[in-house]
Amino acid sequence: ERVDQNGRVWYAYGGDYGDSPNDGNFNCNGMIGPNRKPHPIMVEFKKCVQPVDFSSTNPQSGIVFVHNRRYFTTLADLEGMWQLMVGGFVVSKGSFVLPQTLPQCSAAIALSDVTNEIAKLPLGTFGSNEVHLDLVAIKKDAGAWHDKGHEVSREQISLSLPVKAVLLPIFNDAMVSSWLKTFSASKLGQNEIVVKTEKLEASFNTMAGGLAQLKASEDGQTYLHRGPRPNLFRAGTDNDGVKLWTGQLETKPLGLWLLSGLDHTHLVGASVKEERADLFGANNCLVVTTTADIIGSPGGKEYPGVAIADSLKKRTDLPCQIEVGKWTQRVAPLPDGSIYFENQIDVDSSLKDLPRVGIEFEVPKTLDTSYFFADGPVENYRDRCYSAYAGAYKEKISERLDEYVMPQEQGNRMNLRWLLLSSDNDDESNVAGPIKQTGSLASLLGQKRGVLIIPDNGIEFTVSRFSDAQLFAARHTNDLDPSPDTIFVRLDAAQRGLGSGSCGPQTRKEYQVNGGAYRI
Repeated sequence: ERVDQNGRVWYAYGGDYGDSPNDGNFNCNGMIGPNRKPHPIMVEFKKCVQPVDFSSTNPQSGIVFVHNRRYFTTLADLEGMWQLMVGGFVVSKGSFVLPQTLPQCSAAIALSDVTNEIAKLPLGTFGSNEVHLDLVAIKKDAGAWHDKGHEVSREQISLSLPVKAVLLPIFNDAMVSSWLKTFSASKLGQNEIVVKTEKLEASFNTMAGGLAQLKASEDGQTYLHRGPRPNLFRAGTDNDGVKLWTGQLETKPLGLWLLSGLDHTHLVGASVKEERADLFGANNCLVVTTTADIIGSPGGKEYPGVAIADSLKKRTDLPCQIEVGKWTQRVAPLPDGSIYFENQIDVDSSLKDLPRVGIEFEVPKTLDTSYFFADGPVENYRDRCYSAYAGAYKEKISERLDEYVMPQEQGNRMNLRWLLLSSDNDDESNVAGPIKQTGSLASLLGQKRGVLIIPDNGIEFTVSRFSDAQLFAARHTNDLDPSPDTIFVRLDAAQRGLGSGSCGPQTRKEYQVNGGAYRI
């Protein structure tokens, strides 16, 4: 452990001691960090080896099966806890007695309290909400290695069919007629289109393409510093490629991404035009449509001291540009003050095993807290999500990243139902946890002001004070300085799994992302 001149803690690895040759951070990237903080993979491992399993073939009946995975002891040292969640929020909870099940045996129990609470739910709850039952086994008493109440096992059981977490709006004629009276669209100069409604002011750059800025009409506050753009790169994990090693350009996914210029893409031939379309019952809505080619520039960015990137710069056979794909964005203000985004990204079919296909945009740094209904609370990816549970969570967006010794991709969550970016002045930690202040999204929106994002399918997302380029360029956590005025929001139609490629098999084919058509 070391401390820099600004008091920031960082951890040394191969090469930081004047040693050569060295393996960089290769032996400093295990399941537990040098500060003894478990990495997210440790949470996944805990789930895989948990001593108690819960299951149910008819969960609404309250009948649950308990399986003791231990080989030598019963479950006498444990007790059960349950919580019922509607729309990701906890609506009721309680405890239950675990049977003293023999090792490697199962038993059925009836949770009458759960069935009673289910019966109290309003009519129509199961048709319009996701309903989940969480079952937990905890330690009854403190012990040599654990506190009283320490969680040893958890299972989540879905009680409903998948439904929309938030219903999309439907507008009537009267609402649309009133809204149109406040609506205006104008072209300012040669490069800017401005669309104004009673609640929004959206600016589009006809040269760069797409939405440039979004403001609230009533107070002029900016909510988008930079509109959505295609995003196809991630700051490689150690499994994608050890970035302080050379000789990986042709053999590791990270090297192939750099050779394709995915870390430095730009839009070419942008075309911005105004169209009309019917959306959610509102007829003849103005839609601003942008189309552009996505071009990659291999070696177009400098990453001093990052060996794999340095080796790329030494190549003399690199093409100046590579055609990556095409991007179409449709943006339409709606009568309720919301704005509709549609991003279609068509990636060249020749590109295989990509890091991600998604969009990135920027919001003000004052929106420093994320509230979300997704799989969590820990980060999760398509091949490491066994320990992730659907729920409504809150997380302070940290100015320091210390999850990994080597800065890299982190913080992804899958199956996003909604995301609210707002400000919060409390002193809670940066660790994600359940939302406690309220019991529904409607109640939360009554308390908070900010940006609410509602996807039409279960996309993946990351919120960070750092761009992927910043993370990739950094060799230590204290190299990272957060953007002075921006928070980065990344929404992915798909992101590559993590695999075990630092010293094992690469990501399995079913968890890879290949060229094709993607929509957000």
